Parts: sequence; C-alpha cells; structure tokens
Amino acid sequence: MAASMKVETITPEKAAEWLKLNTSNRPLSMTLVNRFATAIQNNEWKLNGEAIKFNGTALVDGQHRLNAVIRAGLPIKTYVIRGLEDDIYDSIDQGRSRSLGDVLGRAGEKNYNALGAGARWLLALQEETSYGAGVNHSNAAMHKYVDANPQLRESVNWLKTTKMTELGTPIGMMAALHAVFRKRDEKTADKFMTELAEGENLSKTNPTYKLRQLFIGRKSSTRKQWGEALLILVIKTWNAVRSKKELKQLKVALEESRPKIL
Repeated sequence: MAASMKVETITPEKAAEWLKLNTSNRPLSMTLVNRFATAIQNNEWKLNGEAIKFNGTALVDGQHRLNAVIRAGLPIKTYVIRGLEDDIYDSIDQGRSRSLGDVLGRAGEKNYNALGAGARWLLALQEETSYGAGVNHSNAAMHKYVDANPQLRESVNWLKTTKMTELGTPIGMMAALHAVFRKRDEKTADKFMTELAEGENLSKTNPTYKLRQLFIGRKSSTRKQWGEALLILVIKTWNAVRSKKELKQLKVALEESRPKIL
C-alpha cells in the first residue's frame, strides 16, 4: 500500500487511542512532552509539516506530541502519514533539531547562539531555577522572552566588544549576569566585566583578579565544567566587589546554593 498523508485534528481522546498502537518506540521524555504541552497551551503550536507516522497499524513517530496533547487537554492540527514501509524506524529523526540560537539567527539577531544561551541563563536567574529548566520552554516562547528583555541583547553585544571571549568564558552566561548586575549598578557592572575581560590594573587582592585567574586556569584545563558552579563563582566575586570586601578564597562547595545577587 502506498503511503498517504493528510492534515487531521488530534483530540486528547484520539491521542490516547493512537498511543495504544505505540508498541516499539523510543523511551518517552517527559521534558519534551512538557515543552510541547506548554507550547500547545500557549497557542504556539504550528502546522509546520512535521507528521505523526504509522507503519501499518503501529505508531512509529509522534508519541511525544500525542502525550503532549493529552497533557495540555487541547486538540492540535498536524499532518498524519499512514502506510509507511516496515523498516523505516531507524531512519526517522536523522536531522538536527533547531536550537534557540538557530531560531534567533533566522530572525536576524546578531550573536544568536550567545543570545540564546543567555536567554536561558537570564530566565534561570529570574525564576531561581537551573539552566536546564529552560528547556521546558519552547523556542517560540524563548524568542518572545528575548524580545521582552532587550537588556540581554545589549549585554551580549556589549561583551562582544571586550576580550571576554578570549578568556574562554561562556558569553551567554556572562551576558545574563551582566544584564542583572547592570540593574543593580550599571557603572560598576561595566567596570567589573571590563576588568575581568582585560585584566588591567588589578591587584592580587582584588576579587576580580582571583576570578580572572580561575578563568585562565580553566581555559588551559582539559576539564572544562562551567554551569552552575561558575555562575556561583561570578556572583560571589560581584558581591565582594559591590560590598568592597576581599575574598580570601574563591571556590564552590559541593551542593552549594546560589547566593543572592547584591
């Protein structure tokens, strides 16, 4: 039988019935289900050409979308392909999924990858969550978030004029922090990031000097673990600079919580 495709409306009830035909699919990712469900509830789901696929009576692609329809409690319109050959499963999803950076780049944003990473870090700072929690938001939602927070774009572009990249620091994270620091004290925030990037006229007792040396050491290390630990180190240093205190040591304890930004 030749394969056929048409647009169908998938209700939560129909999704539940179709999932009974899901007999040999990959493990379910609830993170992906939640992201899709949020997009559906926010009216961000688009008829974009992606399809739910059936091989005979078996569901071979679409379990995450169907579970999201059930979780959202709302119907969606999508393409449905039936009559695919028996041996097509291993060839499904071979393309690279679009990142937030891809979406921002297509929209004409400069420094789109850094801006995409920065958006997820800024959201993590604002909501006091982890960077990973940002994946629960669709690219469309995060694109709107970037537009709603123009200070992040300004920070990314500003940092790109410094030597921060040469230091080996993740620009997205540093831009998010710079945007937050600027709200506290714009002049001090710019001075802090400039001194960190350039390293000029810093005494060895200056907290920024210690953080810069840490960055330099990690740049040459084969083990580059940034993430939350680095975020905490930068916040600690900023807090010391703002309060005009010295840092006897700069480190992160195991399972240490994120300090409040002064």
